[in-house]
Amino acid sequence: MALIVSLLIVLAALGACLLPLLEEPVSTDEPVGGERLGELDAERDRLIDAMRDLDLDLAMGKIAASDHQEMKRGLETRTVEVLGSIERAHAETDD
Repeated sequence: MALIVSLLIVLAALGACLLPLLEEPVSTDEPVGGERLGELDAERDRLIDAMRDLDLDLAMGKIAASDHQEMKRGLETRTVEVLGSIERAHAETDD
């Protein structure tokens, strides 16, 4: 019984970490307005939270280091894309 409960906890934690990856990403190719900038900010926050949760799962031994590395790399890549879009949006509004 304890094994089943532990497995369910691990699956729930992995689901929480992977949820931002499964959501439809905000396209970085569209023009960015005030509302769009808010969407990018929200996605950035979700990605940062997911990375924090992933690090916690690794520290608690819920996931293997190799899985952590692979998932974190994907989250970091998407975060860099979103941050670039936010930076471009701010540059466009400053012009």
